[in-house]
Amino acid sequence: MTPTGSAAVVQAMHRRFPWRFEILALPVLAVLMRVASGPTSALSYLIIAGYALVGRRQAVVALFLCWLFNMTNHALFGPPVMAAALRYVVILCAAISVFSRGRAAHPTARVDGLLLYALCLGGILVCHSFVISPIVDVSLLKALTFVIVLVTLLAGWGWMDASERRLASQMVFGGLMLVGIASMATARLGAGYMPNSAGLKGVLVHSQTLGPAMAISAGLLSAQCLTMRPLPRWRIGMLGVCVAIIYLSQARIGLVSLLGGLVIAMLAQGCAVLADRRSEEHTSELQS
Repeated sequence: MTPTGSAAVVQAMHRRFPWRFEILALPVLAVLMRVASGPTSALSYLIIAGYALVGRRQAVVALFLCWLFNMTNHALFGPPVMAAALRYVVILCAAISVFSRGRAAHPTARVDGLLLYALCLGGILVCHSFVISPIVDVSLLKALTFVIVLVTLLAGWGWMDASERRLASQMVFGGLMLVGIASMATARLGAGYMPNSAGLKGVLVHSQTLGPAMAISAGLLSAQCLTMRPLPRWRIGMLGVCVAIIYLSQARIGLVSLLGGLVIAMLAQGCAVLADRRSEEHTSELQS
């Protein structure tokens, strides 16, 4: 059966990943530096900061890696050196990279409205920092960091062209899949669990971090299982791994997020199917 409508779009956005050296060299090197030792973990942040300056896609992937490096399991890989300061270098480089380039010739989305809403939210948070917060400088730093990252991600995703956005999506999705596989491998290790509970934290710092991350992965895999034809069997297997990790992590917010995402995915797919059928019926009526 030939897919039509939204299913065809989903399949087009999940083409075979181009395994090329120039695409993976710096991200893989940064990951290896992060897990190798404490001193090299500082170098990993500098690598992804330079990587972020290369382009919009690289900036988005660098922010994902910055989150991942901050959230790695200290019992397995040790705490990152100078992470509190170096993460701001990565954020600044990503913001400069995105906004200095502006929109691509053929951007994939219009995000001007979302950027305006994000800036308004940032204004509210800044006012809250001055008026209500007992520690103004810390709250102001957190508010500005949140807004800068939010607008950088919105602009980065929206201003990329279709090929760059597809590649960025594949890299982030692949990173989440590797986190899931590595976390499942730590299920029999004491360092893979929270010290005061039975919740699995895997290769991340906390079970409440691993659970929502795997809920995002499971939501993406569920949408693919609903729309992709033919469906690769490994996606079904990875969906089972993500659901198992959510259960082992005992992260209730992850379970709620997954169930909510499944409901939204099914509703969205149903609406898309109805819209495709109505469009086909309307086209056939015009032709007759």
